[in-house]
Amino acid sequence: MRNKDELITLCGAIFFIIEENKGTSFDKEHDYLLHAEPLAQKIAANALSVLYLTDGTKPSLKDIPTQINFTDYPSIFAIIRSAFESYLTFFHIFSDSTIDDEERSFRYKLWHASSLSHRQRYTPITKKVEELLQKEAQELEELLVDIKSSKFFTVEHITKRAKEDIKAGRDFDWKPKGGWAGIAAEASISESYFDDLYNHLSSVSHSDAVLAYQFKQDDMKAVQQGFTDMGVMFLNVILTLLIRDYAKLFPKSEQWLKGQDGIKQLTEVNSWIASNYPKSFEEAKEEK
Repeated sequence: MRNKDELITLCGAIFFIIEENKGTSFDKEHDYLLHAEPLAQKIAANALSVLYLTDGTKPSLKDIPTQINFTDYPSIFAIIRSAFESYLTFFHIFSDSTIDDEERSFRYKLWHASSLSHRQRYTPITKKVEELLQKEAQELEELLVDIKSSKFFTVEHITKRAKEDIKAGRDFDWKPKGGWAGIAAEASISESYFDDLYNHLSSVSHSDAVLAYQFKQDDMKAVQQGFTDMGVMFLNVILTLLIRDYAKLFPKSEQWLKGQDGIKQLTEVNSWIASNYPKSFEEAKEEK
């Protein structure tokens, strides 16, 4: 299928842009930007897992005589939703070109501190975990000092709830007003595209009535293949957005991308789709 071939191409492209970035360094003030790389690696891992699952799941169970062979599209959708949220995080923290370095640093600290704040709720069951949580508590305290003293510690840049939670010493959410939808708008993803993509991914992940209805279809194999292809199509758009933004962040990766006409064209097309959906190319030509 064409979408799967495209996915294979994009997985290769992500490998190369990350490899090209090896050896990149920043000054101490901007070294947090290097944390964009493991986030991109996480999305790449998601993509490779989806690619693996598209070949179908064929477990061998010695006590079951029936041959089991299916495509686990609910798991594929759950992974793609994770990749989408990671891309939105990547954009908001690292590649939003509308903010300056000071605000980008604030967003990074808020994101990192939020994660640490939630981890402080863990119950330490070993001495090592207890020591780790103590170390992270110190790091969290230092981050919160910087966050609360920043000029961006306002309800214009974080939610009112997050500000109250930080002041009260509670765990908090780093996402700005509007949550994922708000970040999608920052990333020039159309509201319609976000709604259709995220709501569909979530409906399968949450095991609601839509998923139950899909599972009761007579031709289950056709349903599996159809939804898998749809999910891969969504994932391909996410990957091209990541490639575009990653290359803007790292000069070595951008230089590699400049020599890849096919990947550049695919990135431009999919970026257009995400921004202009539900318009078609034909409608765009007519408007011109």
